Amino acid sequence: MATIKCTVQRSSWYSVYIEYSSKQDTINNQSTITHALKLKQLTDDYDFNGYMDIAYYVEGEKFSYSGNIDINNKGNAGYTITIKSGTTIVDHHANGAKNVAFSVSGSCNSGGYGPGTISLATVNVPMPT
Repeated sequence: MATIKCTVQRSSWYSVYIEYSSKQDTINNQSTITHALKLKQLTDDYDFNGYMDIAYYVEGEKFSYSGNIDINNKGNAGYTITIKSGTTIVDHHANGAKNVAFSVSGSCNSGGYGPGTISLATVNVPMPT
């Protein structure tokens, strides 16, 4: 699995990233991309407990989550949860090439630290040809 890290405003306590893998179908000139948006605890000193309103996009297809996330006392540094996941099938170009666009936009309010933004400008990832 490969990962793409998001920018998290005002937090050294957790990270948010997209994890993905692809499986190529050369007969139909497509790739099936399995993907997930994840939150990882970075320290033993702080456990995420707050409201998150976030969406991520794979080739324009939206995957979103709005709600509370509470990982208080669930684990130590390195503890990771999946916020949202999905599968996307993309068609390749006639020559077999394909770049897949990933992006993230959202906000979170955790531990009284006010709304912080979570973002990822569009990243184009080449698929195997």
